[in-house]
Amino acid sequence: MEKLHLQTTNIVDENIRRIGELFPNCLTERLNEKGQPETAIDFDQLRQELSKDIVEGPEERYQFTWPDKRNAIRLANAPTTDTLRPCREESVDFDNTQNLYIEGDNLQVLKLLRENYLGKVKMIYIDPPYNTGNDFVYNDDFSQSAGEYMHNSGQEDEEGNRLVANSESNGRFHTDWLNMIYPRLNVAKDLLSEDGVIFISIDDNEEENLRKICNEIYGEHNFLADIVWKHTQQSKNDELHFSRQYNHTLCFCKKIDNLHRFYFSRTEEDNKNYSNPDNDPKGMWRSGDVRSPNYRKTLCFDIIAPNGNIIKAPDNGWRWSEESIKEKIGSGEIIFKKDYSGIIRKIYLCDQEGRTPENLWEGVRFGTTRTAAAVIKSLFDNKQVFDTPKPHELIMRMMEIATVEDSTVLDFFSGSATTAHAVIQLNSEDGGKRKFIMVQLPEATDEKSEAYKAGYKNICEIGKERIRRAGKKIKEDSPLTTQDLDTGTGKTYVYIKTMFEMNKRYGWSKFIVVVPSIAIREGVQKSFSMLEEHFMEQYGKKARYFIYDSSNLTQIDGFSSDASINVMIINTQAFARDFKEGAKNKVSLIMYTKRDDFQSRRPIDVIAANRPIIIMDEPQKMEGAATQKALKHFKPLFVLNYSATHKTSHNCIYALDAYDAYRQKLVKKIQVKGITVQNLLGAQAYIYFDSIVLWMLSD
Repeated sequence: MEKLHLQTTNIVDENIRRIGELFPNCLTERLNEKGQPETAIDFDQLRQELSKDIVEGPEERYQFTWPDKRNAIRLANAPTTDTLRPCREESVDFDNTQNLYIEGDNLQVLKLLRENYLGKVKMIYIDPPYNTGNDFVYNDDFSQSAGEYMHNSGQEDEEGNRLVANSESNGRFHTDWLNMIYPRLNVAKDLLSEDGVIFISIDDNEEENLRKICNEIYGEHNFLADIVWKHTQQSKNDELHFSRQYNHTLCFCKKIDNLHRFYFSRTEEDNKNYSNPDNDPKGMWRSGDVRSPNYRKTLCFDIIAPNGNIIKAPDNGWRWSEESIKEKIGSGEIIFKKDYSGIIRKIYLCDQEGRTPENLWEGVRFGTTRTAAAVIKSLFDNKQVFDTPKPHELIMRMMEIATVEDSTVLDFFSGSATTAHAVIQLNSEDGGKRKFIMVQLPEATDEKSEAYKAGYKNICEIGKERIRRAGKKIKEDSPLTTQDLDTGTGKTYVYIKTMFEMNKRYGWSKFIVVVPSIAIREGVQKSFSMLEEHFMEQYGKKARYFIYDSSNLTQIDGFSSDASINVMIINTQAFARDFKEGAKNKVSLIMYTKRDDFQSRRPIDVIAANRPIIIMDEPQKMEGAATQKALKHFKPLFVLNYSATHKTSHNCIYALDAYDAYRQKLVKKIQVKGITVQNLLGAQAYIYFDSIVLWMLSD
């Protein structure tokens, strides 16, 4: 019997929490009647969020403010009367592309994008103008004295609209920049998906203020990192006190509870310390710390080695309890040193899903300002048409950890369109279908600049031309992997076509597509839907596909009884579990439990009876021990691996599993018959092996 809660929920606290989720910037602190700080609602700020007009309020409380902040909030909430006009004549593949390049004031454009992209943008990257005094231009309508403002820092365009160029001599130095950035970040939040992330590059001048603004808009609890990017290896002797070699990149998310873990793909450098000197069947490993980080008396005990030697505990004790150490010794995770003077903990490479990103980014992997400038020159006939581009490698690394293959990426200070370049490049490397939205004010180039002399009268002309040239170059450099770079379905197309071929040739009809995340799972289902009619025309039949749902197990019966091609799409979280007592994954437990709503059968048994063929989509992300162990319960006829990254050693087995076995001396001889390359058209190519004969090594 569950215990009753004898105290009611504090309704006021719950209401404050709910308002805080909707409007993080309306949360503040005040002193209660006992003189202690408590969370409260800033009602003036809340009224401002719910009003199209400026609301005044005199009450003192903890807050970050500046002149005209209320007007900045009003600007974010005010509707726009602007519209977007398509430019078909300047577009590439206008009817098919889903990429957007938009010229105009980004605040108005962001408001327009809310109509179609509300909650749909997975990642935002912006490199807004740094507050150096004279390098950002915008036409927001602030309500201060026009004479004073124009005197300090203003100018007008031909239609009389004020174009504000910031100046360090202006008494509103920080204020002008804050009023520019605040409403744009406020509107941009609406575009982010529930698991969306925003990255913002900034230097020392406004990093502190930007952090406070983002704390208000996105919520301090949704702060992820202040990434330090080392943008140069050169020392600057013209600096008075310190040669500054890095910039900040602030990273916030929409809702941290919805965010997946971040991993970089592992490189050879990451894995250099792993080896397998004792031929451990689990593969390569490295030694790990066995000491407790903090002193605990219960962890201080002796370990008796097989030869009777007594191994004393470290000063702080062991990392695990005595019972856990015995289990790890039994499983082989902990071994004794050769002289039995101590123990060694094994950390297995196969258990590492990736590498958690550090907050210091430097080196070739992230690029520098010098490499970024070199890319611009290489694309624009050796002309430096843009002075301060970011390296596309930097933004690719952000997308690697924060997006999935079909994400939408937004940059509303797009400049030379580095973000678009990064999207195209990453798609070409991993077979993704990411889309970009670039927004840029058509700011005029200096008449003395190389850009102007080369014929580019404003920044937008540079950005659009870079997208054309970068896309063309990437396709020329990688013709086979970029056949359908903008709208193709990449590796998903390959394995769906392979399913139809195997069904046609051998009659195999039961397939399971295993994916590492829910996001990829949804993308795979979408690809099946998009390609349904295409394969109907080619093979005269359709595949029955569905996403495994633990609350609708009757689909599994259909999977088993239907004679046509049946495909179950499942993410690892639905079946991969630690089979030890107390494992936490309750969703995966359903797969292995006899269910009353499923005629007292275990779902895994019904699925395994079909001897399905398993398709591993991005297997390098599913190398964990729990996943690999759980896959065996499906009793697959065989497993096919499909990856578009081509970055880690496991890809070598895709050429031919048997060849990999031969290299490892697991078999003595390989005989291959009838190798045929089918449809060598970039992403649509696959290799068919008529038969493979293996001879096992004998003792």
